[in-house]
Amino acid sequence: MRTELPAASGPQPSSTRLASILTNPNDPAFMPLQLASIALVLVSVGALVAESVAGVTEEYASLLYALEWVFLIGFGLEYLAHLYVAADRWRHARSFFGVIDLLATLPSLLIVLGIGLAGGPVRILRVLRVLRTLKIIRLAGVRLKQSGAVAGQRRNTLSLDLQIYGMAIFVALILSATLMYEAEGHLEDSMFVDIPTSLWWAVSLLATHGAAFSATTVLGKVLSGLTMLTGVALFSILTNVIGRSLLTTLFGDSSDDSAAAPQQRPAKVEAAAAAVRSAGAAVSVAVTRAVGSAGPLPSPDAVEPPERLRLGWRRFLYDAYHDTRSDAYAWVTKVVTTSIVISVACVMLESVAAIQEEYGAAMFVIELAVSLVFILDYAAQVYVADDRRAYVTSFWGIIDLVAVLPAVFPIVGLTQVKTVRLFRILRVLRVLKLLKSATVRARASSQAKTSTLAIDLEIFAIALVTAMIMSASLMWFAEGEMETASSAPDAFEGLWFAVVTLTTTGSGVNVPQTVLGRVV
Repeated sequence: MRTELPAASGPQPSSTRLASILTNPNDPAFMPLQLASIALVLVSVGALVAESVAGVTEEYASLLYALEWVFLIGFGLEYLAHLYVAADRWRHARSFFGVIDLLATLPSLLIVLGIGLAGGPVRILRVLRVLRTLKIIRLAGVRLKQSGAVAGQRRNTLSLDLQIYGMAIFVALILSATLMYEAEGHLEDSMFVDIPTSLWWAVSLLATHGAAFSATTVLGKVLSGLTMLTGVALFSILTNVIGRSLLTTLFGDSSDDSAAAPQQRPAKVEAAAAAVRSAGAAVSVAVTRAVGSAGPLPSPDAVEPPERLRLGWRRFLYDAYHDTRSDAYAWVTKVVTTSIVISVACVMLESVAAIQEEYGAAMFVIELAVSLVFILDYAAQVYVADDRRAYVTSFWGIIDLVAVLPAVFPIVGLTQVKTVRLFRILRVLRVLKLLKSATVRARASSQAKTSTLAIDLEIFAIALVTAMIMSASLMWFAEGEMETASSAPDAFEGLWFAVVTLTTTGSGVNVPQTVLGRVV
């Protein structure tokens, strides 16, 4: 699956040759070097896991110290080599992989120098050392590009995709287990007694099975939630990988002759492929019709605006809501998305009585500011709509209107308890505006001819965040006033309930007590 490049004529300078080895996947020496780096990461992780087991550090101190010298030399030389061949060394040093390569070297340097061998710094060093696993992402990124190139030729990418999946799940397991051990392993009566035990916990959550023991601290719950969500995402990726492989097998390799290929397949396989094509076309038409009936959406295709919107700020508004390739669209999308995040964060913070009492006035001012953003956004969309009545009555138009309604409550002085609770729910519904972005991205994904994994993950993240926030807020609305056994005494506990429920792990939360809570 390697795309060969033309061989260079004549001898190459040493720096050019080194750069090719480090960065060119087509170079024969690239993969052996990557595998050697990953082998070093695996040994480092093995040493880290072993050290967490009682008695291992004391018995094998000399071996572990010698290994740190090996890690220092290996990761240090790799970091310096990447820095040496970089066109812009300062930029590379600040890049993601530049920082990861530095963090891979730093712990061993500190240990060799005798820094952080006792007390609190040991925990920090463990966290830095486990971040070495992120170096595996470099190879995963290379495989992802190769998978995209092969997918563009409609060839089977199962082998490459499974490699990417394996690397992703390994990194997720090690990071989750080690970070949870550091977060709660030092607590009295903690079940996270060492990293191997934490690994079993991580496997259970990533498999969405539900662990036999759960986190007790805020940091532990955050890590648990991220682990559970990662498990769901990885399962979705695996399903996508297998599904794409099946479809490619049915449709065959596009490099084959189009007339001869159907004759080379068994009749049953060809019939199945024809049925899939027919069903796919029908689904595509149905989705297009459904999206169209929900209201107008921006498009990557250039569309000439009406006469009244062709100049000045009017053209800016038109591009902001009709052309996904324009700077105006990117700018407005960032402002609106940021406002949604701020608004939802304020609602969740207000659910905690102590925070509301101390910062209520400041959050009220913030709410007025974001409400102004939503009012201007709604007014602009009405103004540029080709059919304003159709937009106002469409699904997206109603969602945009709901985002504006909370601004009316303070103005007209509605302060009753039930009204305030409704006010909070309407503010949370603003998160539904993110679904418009997801729909736009889904349209782009359906039109792409290369790997759509990044776009698909973005859509998945938007949908998941929307579901989590809605579930958390509604559960808090339903059971927030209960004095005992509440599933969501505040929105943050509601978020924990939502994560555990959405990831199907179902452990570590109270059972809903009210009828509305059970419906939610």
